[in-house]
Amino acid sequence: MNKLVTNALSLFSAKVVLLLASLALAAILARRLGPAGYGDFRSLLSLCALLGLAIELGMDKIAIRESSAAPPRTPLWVGTALSLKSLFALAVALCALVFLLRLVTGRRPLPLVFLGLGIYAVTGLANTLTVVFRSRERMGLEALAKTAKSLFLLALVFLLARSVASAAWVYFVSALFQLALSWELVRRLFFPPAFRWEGAASRRLIRGGALLALAVFFNSFQDVVRLIVYWKSGAAAAGYYSAGSSFFQALEGLVPLSLAGALFPLVCRLRSSDPDSVARIYRRSRGYLYLLALPFAAASVLLAPRLCAFFFGGSFAASSGVVRALGVAALPMVQNYLLFDLMVASGREALFAATMGAGALLNAGAAYLLAGPFGPAGAAAGSALAQLFLFLLFLRLLKGDLSAAAPLSLLRPLPAAAALGLVLWGLDRCGWPLKLVVRAALLVYGAGLAAYGALTRADWAL
Repeated sequence: MNKLVTNALSLFSAKVVLLLASLALAAILARRLGPAGYGDFRSLLSLCALLGLAIELGMDKIAIRESSAAPPRTPLWVGTALSLKSLFALAVALCALVFLLRLVTGRRPLPLVFLGLGIYAVTGLANTLTVVFRSRERMGLEALAKTAKSLFLLALVFLLARSVASAAWVYFVSALFQLALSWELVRRLFFPPAFRWEGAASRRLIRGGALLALAVFFNSFQDVVRLIVYWKSGAAAAGYYSAGSSFFQALEGLVPLSLAGALFPLVCRLRSSDPDSVARIYRRSRGYLYLLALPFAAASVLLAPRLCAFFFGGSFAASSGVVRALGVAALPMVQNYLLFDLMVASGREALFAATMGAGALLNAGAAYLLAGPFGPAGAAAGSALAQLFLFLLFLRLLKGDLSAAAPLSLLRPLPAAAALGLVLWGLDRCGWPLKLVVRAALLVYGAGLAAYGALTRADWAL
């Protein structure tokens, strides 16, 4: 458990920088581009992110699983994944050229779509090199690469991004920087990366990765909802949704992904030899995520207007409803990522993809139906329903792997969360500065957790 915490904190430290950088990027771009321009930019990235899944598939997850079990074969898995991603990037670009020319001939966004695909293609190659860091459980190196990239991107955006096109070019240059840095770290510390090919490895990566890519596509809730809002209500509405969802996506990338990323290689090793340890680790991890999600949900519901004004300016007041809906959705979301990885670690990719497909249909359908009458906030509520549906369904599917949490363990943090909510509400009504309101509320929450025994001695020692 100690090694797990060390690796989780390494990823967490990088994602803290990523969180701060992503919020700063959202604030800078939203203020410079305005609701419509920011909606255009974020919708472009969402479209390319969905297309980029055909480049990456879920090969990195499969490569981590195989490399964790047999470390000497890591260069083969990494090299084969690099080769496959390069081929798939070319194929996706050619397909986009054929189909998008018919859809957007003569329109300015067409070159930006290909630039966006380039961003995700280069990022996909950089992500493959993190297979080495994760399979060797050296997450600090991944933290180094991603932290450096985040700071580099933030500096470029601050200095150079003045339009949708210039922002896209800045993102592309930062992706190249991450690839070059990750390549050099692997070359110096482990082995020289190289494009390789093995038929058996390629088939396994494609077969398992395609199912995971399908699941990831189904889990791209925010990208799908953003495109639905853009299509139904226009660029400004997509800008409001993008700004409001940035807090949710920052938490998503910061907390559950850090813990799940550190857990996955460990679980792949222990799954067959010590399943009881896996269950214990997951139970504790779920408890920690629950404790972290409660204050986020309370702050999102009670402080949404002030958060939007503080980060994005008064023109983004319409984002408040999105912040509230997705703040509540964070409670099941942080749990879902642990359950996702447990499904993959146990080799149930097909069932995982099918389950995510059901969640994706609910997400898209609810967003489509609610976006019209209720705007971006309605679309966010549809996404929240899908997160809750997946949480309940995965608990059912993994009932034999994870025993249910004791009811008392779920109730213990609630008095502390209630006290936090009262402090947030009261100090906000008194007009205190936002930073002081948040700090005071978190101090009360921490004191409440200690007073009500929500954290055990083992938790404090860890």
